[in-house]
Amino acid sequence: MRFRFGDVEAMSVASSSDTRLILTLCFVAFMFSVANLGAGITSAILPLYIVGMGLSVGQLGLLLSTIHSSSATLRIPIGYLSDRHGYRRFYLAGLILAALALLSAGFASDWSYLVVAVVLAGLSHALYYVMQNATMIRDVPSSRRGVAFAWLFFSMHLGGLIGPAIGGIVAESFGLRPPFLLSSAIIITALSLAVVVLGTRDPTQEKTETTHSMITLLRMHKDLVLRICTARMLYHLPFTVFTPLVVLLLRGGFSATYFEIGLATTVSGIGGVVGSLVSERLGRAVGKRLVIVCGLLVASPAALATAFAATLVAAVAALAAVSFIWGTLTPNYDSLIGDLSPQTSVALIYSTATTFGRVGMPLSSILGGAVAEYFGIRSSFIFIAATCVVAGVMQFYIPKGTGRVSCSKPGISN
Repeated sequence: MRFRFGDVEAMSVASSSDTRLILTLCFVAFMFSVANLGAGITSAILPLYIVGMGLSVGQLGLLLSTIHSSSATLRIPIGYLSDRHGYRRFYLAGLILAALALLSAGFASDWSYLVVAVVLAGLSHALYYVMQNATMIRDVPSSRRGVAFAWLFFSMHLGGLIGPAIGGIVAESFGLRPPFLLSSAIIITALSLAVVVLGTRDPTQEKTETTHSMITLLRMHKDLVLRICTARMLYHLPFTVFTPLVVLLLRGGFSATYFEIGLATTVSGIGGVVGSLVSERLGRAVGKRLVIVCGLLVASPAALATAFAATLVAAVAALAAVSFIWGTLTPNYDSLIGDLSPQTSVALIYSTATTFGRVGMPLSSILGGAVAEYFGIRSSFIFIAATCVVAGVMQFYIPKGTGRVSCSKPGISN
């Protein structure tokens, strides 16, 4: 077969289009990670902000769990509808809700406003993250997907690295409310960029039409869905409550200032940035599933090190180690789901898997908060270490993901 000049030109245009899409998603992800509620700028502020309104540590865990439970509520229907009608509008709606959540938190006069804020934040996560990652899975060629996810999560971790330092400086200088308002302005800027570059609707050829109902599609892929969902739920169990508890440990155990807490969270974020950079190479070298299993098992002693940390530096070092592990795992996990998902149901399969991941998140927040409330902050890290081991072993339940599932024969690929 001979290639003509037109063929080369078409491939070049396609490659340019892929690159523009990847760069836009990565830059918006960076801004979202800097600013979204409970992460970036507000990651070191939100637990102190909530407790400052008179809530206990146990109530803090319950309130934070609301972000994840509200996110889980609509993820699967959103995934199904977006597969049928396109991803762009859902993606932009997620950014709009994120800005509203931050404004609600910034102007909160009591904890009831915070409930509204965390519910809106959860819905924004359901829309934004599912559409971001489903777009990366569907629209980026499989040969570039691993690298694309590595850069996507690098951008997210970089935002998480810079954001807490900004939040600490702003909070130290102006109080706890201004960081929420600054974050809202950053999200609105990201929204504007996404509208200009990506537009408000998918190209017609990118839409996937199906006559099957949502329930029928899930039944068609039930073996794959069951395996991924079970493993994904346990995967999130150790990590969700880890950073908020470390923040409280730094404040209560080491009397850290707001600036020191922001700086400590920023330093720990270096681990996540480095982890995301090496994630693709690790996955290619040993397999994506093995990276996930080993990472969770290694996270257990890191959590134990946090429990027995005698100095602020030791606690931050343990947090950085856990951040590095998380940075290597998540790009491989999302890329693995992309390898396994039928092209016609990418968002549905991904949203279903991450919905069960969101079930693990509130469980993590509630259980971790309860352990901290009744047995002390340090005891909660022993609980986290135990869940790392259980979650690591259960990752063998998911397929290896050596190939893409055929659309005509739904199932799993080993």
